[in-house]
Amino acid sequence: MLAKAGALRGVCVRAKPNVLAPVRLMSSLSSRGSTCWSRVPTTFAPKTYFASEQFRSFSSGHTVVNMPSLSPTMTKGNISTWNIKVGDKVAPGKVLADIETDKATMEFECMEEGFVSEILVAGGSRDVPVGKPIIVLVDTKEQVGKTNVGSAEAAAPAAAAAKPAAPASPAPSAAPATPAASLPRHNVVTMPALSPTMTSGKISKWNVKVGDRVKAGTLLASVETDKAVMDFEFQDEGIVAKLLVDASSADIKLHQPVMIVVDDPSHVAAFANYNPDAPATTAAATPSAPSAPASAAATTTTASAPSQPAQSSQLPSGRVIASPLAKKIASEKNVSLQGLQGTGPNGRIIQADVLEFVSSGRAQTTATTAAAAQPTQTGAPIYTTVAPLQVAAGEYQSIPHTTIRRITAQRLTEAKQSIPHFYLTTECRVDSLLKLRAHLNASLETKVSINDMVIKAAAAALVEIPEVNSSFHENEIRLYRDVNISVATQTEAGLMVPVIRQVQLKGLKGISADMKELATKAKSRKITPQDMEGGTFTISNLGMFGIKQFSAIINPPQTCILAVGASEERVVANAGKIEIANVMNVTLSCDHRAVDGVLGAQWLKAFKKYIEDPSLMLL
Repeated sequence: MLAKAGALRGVCVRAKPNVLAPVRLMSSLSSRGSTCWSRVPTTFAPKTYFASEQFRSFSSGHTVVNMPSLSPTMTKGNISTWNIKVGDKVAPGKVLADIETDKATMEFECMEEGFVSEILVAGGSRDVPVGKPIIVLVDTKEQVGKTNVGSAEAAAPAAAAAKPAAPASPAPSAAPATPAASLPRHNVVTMPALSPTMTSGKISKWNVKVGDRVKAGTLLASVETDKAVMDFEFQDEGIVAKLLVDASSADIKLHQPVMIVVDDPSHVAAFANYNPDAPATTAAATPSAPSAPASAAATTTTASAPSQPAQSSQLPSGRVIASPLAKKIASEKNVSLQGLQGTGPNGRIIQADVLEFVSSGRAQTTATTAAAAQPTQTGAPIYTTVAPLQVAAGEYQSIPHTTIRRITAQRLTEAKQSIPHFYLTTECRVDSLLKLRAHLNASLETKVSINDMVIKAAAAALVEIPEVNSSFHENEIRLYRDVNISVATQTEAGLMVPVIRQVQLKGLKGISADMKELATKAKSRKITPQDMEGGTFTISNLGMFGIKQFSAIINPPQTCILAVGASEERVVANAGKIEIANVMNVTLSCDHRAVDGVLGAQWLKAFKKYIEDPSLMLL
């Protein structure tokens, strides 16, 4: 789906086995891209991957519209408001909703014609995953309300929870133990690397099912990476025999098996109970089991299970035997697996056991029961737990975090904890700067602010000391030719940092116009991700609030940020005389991994020179 601003049009990866392959990222608003390099696993090379479409049409005459990826780093978003309702006619260009991403609030634009049949996610919904169905479109007015996609979505979790409770026979506990060596010839499809920095991914949805014939070019699944939601394209031929991970499964590691493909359709049934986590040999079956009737074998296994310690889901050490998916579901449901008997191989707790446990209602008391079941050690001291003093809380208003505020908090915390900051402070006399500003404002229609002049002086200092116009990366320090200055701007949604580009080539009038435009877009929540990307240096100015001095947190991967305080009149000594001067404090926060103390001091010296004699900026 192409959105009005910042949507990811596509990602293409073509590579030969075990070679570095260029990855080209393209924006829907520009034909320019950036190229980086990634090693592509030989199992699936050569390949081509394309980002998934957000509109999926079905033969029944309706189109399901999914949550779009409106920025390269977006994984979920908040639907602020719907601009349409059920029964409305829509066409390409119609703004369906305002969606709050991790960057800004953006408009979601329709790319199809039709009528709104269902709205699957209500306005105001938060943390809606990318790829989740949100509305349904139909071709004619008469079809409105007859699609029932929302009912099917709501019924799916209930059906999944009820399904494990149906089989009463213990046969499934022995079936998955078929050794892999005895299975028909098959290919194991693993999780691919769809971006250079991807270490794990989430399968948003499967586009194939067991029994489907696939060939080169078939889109197997939509995979959510650390960059965007992308299509996983197959490069072989065969029949889908088994899907090893469920749709919406998260944190799937690279090269983890996700699917089994066979050549012969008759081999599909052999993988019905295949489990990659199962042991290579069958522990539940006895040597005489193949010659005995199936019912007798099942009866024997059931009767002997209580007396065999190997069938317990808990080892003597206390460790619970459970599949990774079962542990993940238990963690999400806040359910303890202690004491739960599994039905998988050798008593392993599987997904069905956890879902049945949760649906039964017994999971609510698991933690309490497990704590009560712990034996008391003989001779151990007895402690009395005293209830904490209950203090009545005062009245308060709870304000949920916006996506922008939550992401900002996360990134600033990481920056403060991982970047070795040090700080340099100097005083600048701004009498000449204030006189020049007053003269310019009296002569020009466009009013120039002190912040505009600070931006210009910072750009001039960065041209003079280019090592500060840099970013730190794991294997390199990048020095930039253009000076793109990020300016911290406070909005109701949180802190935003729009970027003024190529400041070294602009005059005060151009800087002032760009700053006003970006500030207006930020405060009206119309700013795009492109407006906040590519900064090489950041300025944070609290002088207009009367703050004399402060230290700012570096905006990674940049290496420096300048904190600007208010100017004030002070009594100063100059050539043996006492004078009253306007003085402004500035503090430079530096990343010690890239900028040392001398380099930071040299930059501040250059900045002070341009601030105290602004006519030098005109040269």
